[in-house]
Formats: sequence, structure tokens, C-alpha cells
Amino acid sequence: MSRYEDEYRKWVESLPPKQRAKLAAKGIDKPLADDHRVFKTDPSVAFDKASYDFSYDFLDSQEKPSETLEGVEIAYGCQMLRWVFERLQGAKNEGMRRLEIDTLMMTLGMEQMLGVKSQTELAKKYGVTRAAISARVKSWQKFLGLRTTSTMKSPSACQSYRNSRLRNLTSG
Repeated sequence: MSRYEDEYRKWVESLPPKQRAKLAAKGIDKPLADDHRVFKTDPSVAFDKASYDFSYDFLDSQEKPSETLEGVEIAYGCQMLRWVFERLQGAKNEGMRRLEIDTLMMTLGMEQMLGVKSQTELAKKYGVTRAAISARVKSWQKFLGLRTTSTMKSPSACQSYRNSRLRNLTSG
């Protein structure tokens, strides 16, 4: 048993029964097996099929995708990845690229991997305004066609804030 597994089990055992039951209901009451021999992929994970049997040549081909649902999904997924990488490659310098990656992760709801809990914290990390982060997150959100996550304001709240800000700027 690894140190991680031991610590995870101790942590679960330290929780009240009600919280342990919640973890068990979600299937996360046991440590993740990370020995790569018994690991089975979750078929619900995006791009799960992108492995040894995935045709990477398809990414470079110009042929029309098959009309099956899986063929269309692969084609759309590949196109979206191309667009994301092109946008990241277009960053002017490494700092801007890192900012784009971090705002993309925030857009995808992966802020815990960044070590921040909010767009405000991410703004402080980069020394920019929260509005600058919000604009980039909203841009990624629109670019990828995603809904808001827990770190984002709803579209109606954004419109309300915008209208209020415009009133404040124009009244005077």
C-alpha cells in the first residue's frame, strides 16, 4: 500500500458516517489505484478512445468524416482541439500563453488544479484586473460553446453588471 492510499483511507475514516456515506455513494470512498496495471478507464471520459487504436492520421487528413455519430464526434473534437491549440499558439509570449491556458482551465471548471478558487484570485496571480480574467474566460466560454461554471457569473448577471457600469460611466 502506498503512502497516498494509506493517507486517503485515514482521511476517509476520520470523516463522520454521513460524509463517508456521501463519498461511498459517489464511488470515491477508496483511493484511486495508480499502479497502471489494474487501472480501467471510465468510458464516460472524453477522448477515452484516443489511445493506441485511435487513428491520429485522421487529424491530418482532409477526407470527409464518416457519417456515423462516432465519426462526426471525432471530427468535431479534432476541429475543436485544432482551434484551441491555434489560439494558444497565437499568444504573444510565454506569460500570455500561460494566462490563456489558466483561463481555459477555469472555463472548464478546473480551477482547483490552478490552486485558485475564483477569478479574482487568478487575477491577483497574474497582476491583472478581475475583469481581464473574466473577459478571457467569457471568450473561451463563447469559443467552446460552454455553459457557465461555479467561478462564472450567469449571462444575465453579466449583462446587469455591464448595464450598471455603463450607467455609472455615462451619468456624470
